[in-house]
Amino acid sequence: MLHMAPKRPTARSLTELERCVLGVVWLHEPCSAYTVRRDFLASTSAYWSGSAGAIYPVLERLEALGLARATELPWGNRTKKEYRVSPKGRRELEAWIRPPLESWTAAPTFDPVRTRLVFLELLEPAGRRAFIAEAERNLRDKIDEAKRLRPKKEVEMSRFDYYSFVGTIFELEGRLRWLRWVRRQIVTR
Repeated sequence: MLHMAPKRPTARSLTELERCVLGVVWLHEPCSAYTVRRDFLASTSAYWSGSAGAIYPVLERLEALGLARATELPWGNRTKKEYRVSPKGRRELEAWIRPPLESWTAAPTFDPVRTRLVFLELLEPAGRRAFIAEAERNLRDKIDEAKRLRPKKEVEMSRFDYYSFVGTIFELEGRLRWLRWVRRQIVTR
């Protein structure tokens, strides 16, 4: 039986998460896996904060691909790795950001309320109204929380990181406008 060597992963097969991790390393370099993980945990997006547990294997893959370089440093009785983006990794990041962008990047973001709304007919009218009211309340709370953080974020974040944070507020406000529209539809029918 002929044995073939396992296929080595290529940068072409990088996921959005892997590219984002590479970008976070670039933002904080040199940085540890813990620093990258902390960034993901602090994300206002449930999509990214939920990915925090995947950081260590992603960094290993980026290192294996030559996109990130790690240096072992003493850390108490153990060692830790500090990562930097390699020149090859920087080219990969630039290619990821530079147009043309894939059309899917303009697709709607994950919204668990919008997903549940599809099945709202299961509930009686009072249950539907309660669902919408609670979803609106949760959104208003998230918007208020983000707006309270905005002045602090403007000082602490890099300019483009801050612009991304403000995009979160605009997205949440758009969802709230949509839910208000849905509420009016439910009441009038």
